[in-house]
Amino acid sequence: MGTREALKAGSWYLADGEELDRQLSGWLQEANAATSEGVIPRDASPRAIIAPHAGYSYSGPTAAYAYTWLRGLPVKRVFLLGPSHYFSLRGAGLSAASKCETPIGSLPVDQKTAQRLRKECPHIKKLSLDQDAQEHSLELHMPYIRKVFEDNAEMQLVHMMVGSMSGEQERDIASALLPYFEDPENVFVISSDFCHWGERFSYVHIEQSISPIHASIEALDRRGMALIEAQDLAAFQHYLRETKKHHMWPQSDLCSPQDD
Repeated sequence: MGTREALKAGSWYLADGEELDRQLSGWLQEANAATSEGVIPRDASPRAIIAPHAGYSYSGPTAAYAYTWLRGLPVKRVFLLGPSHYFSLRGAGLSAASKCETPIGSLPVDQKTAQRLRKECPHIKKLSLDQDAQEHSLELHMPYIRKVFEDNAEMQLVHMMVGSMSGEQERDIASALLPYFEDPENVFVISSDFCHWGERFSYVHIEQSISPIHASIEALDRRGMALIEAQDLAAFQHYLRETKKHHMWPQSDLCSPQDD
C-alpha cells in the first residue's frame, strides 16, 4: 500500500491545481458545446471511452470529447487500462497503491477489487509503486477522472497496466474483467493514442489509395475505430496484423517526452 505520486505534473501537464482545474473545465465546456445541439444527451450511459495519453498540450482538448460523456454518471468504479511503456510486461498488472495523487485531488484505489482480480487471474500481476508511477498512459487520465467525478464521493479507481500477451492471456484477462464491464456501476477508460506515425516511431504505413499522408493516417485510424465499435475482435486483430500497428503494445523503446 502507498500513494502513487503525480510524477508527470509540471512537464506533461500543469502542476498547479487551480490552473489545471480551470484548463480542464474549459476543455470540457468546449467539447460539450461542440456536440450536436450543444449538449451531450444526459440519458447516455457509455460503458467505456477511449482517450489519448500524450502531454496535455497535444491531447488535452481531444480527451475532453471523450470525458464529457462521463460527467454525472453515478458509477462506483472507474477501470483505467493503459499500455506499458517503460518495462517489459507479460499479461497485465495492478498497482499496490491505495490512492493516486493529482494536482486537483487524490483518487482512492479499490484495492479489494484489485486483489480479487489478481487472485482470480494469474496473468494479472501486482505492480510496485515505482513501476506504477512511471507510466504516463495511466497518469495522464487521472486528472480528468478526478475532474469529471469531482462530485462523486463513492467513486474508486482500478488502474491496470496492459502488456504484451498471448491469445490465451487475452481471453483470461477479458473473462476476469467482463463481470465488471457488464455492471452499470462501473465504467472503463481505455488509454490509447491509436497511431504513432513517423520514422522516429519506426512506423510509416501508408494506405496507397489515399493521399495526402494525413488523410491516409486518418483513414487508418478510422478503420480501427469502426472495428472497435462493431466489437469485431477477429477483424480487429487482422487489422493490427495487416497494418503492423505497434501502438497497442509496450513501447518502452519508442517513447519521448509528452508526445507518446
